[in-house]
Amino acid sequence: MIARVALRRHAIGGFLLSAALIQMAAIGEANAADPPGPGPLDRPIADLALIDAGAGPDAPPMLLTLDTEELPPGTVRAALLDRSAGWQPAGSEIVSLFEPTDGAETPWLIELGRRRFVIVATSHEQERTTLVPIRVAPRGAATLEIGRATTIAAAVDD
Repeated sequence: MIARVALRRHAIGGFLLSAALIQMAAIGEANAADPPGPGPLDRPIADLALIDAGAGPDAPPMLLTLDTEELPPGTVRAALLDRSAGWQPAGSEIVSLFEPTDGAETPWLIELGRRRFVIVATSHEQERTTLVPIRVAPRGAATLEIGRATTIAAAVDD
């Protein structure tokens, strides 16, 4: 009789342990099956600038980024990433800097003033530099204003 009770307790304990392990494995599989998707900060960034949101001292900053991920040679993506929206783009523009065969190098940003920048892209192969003005508009307006490109007949280095 005592042996039966001990055997029953052992069987119930084993069953409960198995059920707990199965449940933990299912939770682990569910968490592993839903990894977060790649965001705009997960791709290589050529250059970036910190933008004051202008909505008060406690407002999170924004980022103006340049990247060439999955774009044809000679083009760049300018994106304004909003921290308060999980770094999702508040605006994005594709800017053509050179022809795809011109051997364009990695573009970069130069700040000209508050919310005003220029994208600089050089091709040593063509001995040319392209300058594209870009302005970050205040919140609520068109987010990125891209100006007309200017080409200089010289390869500029940073």
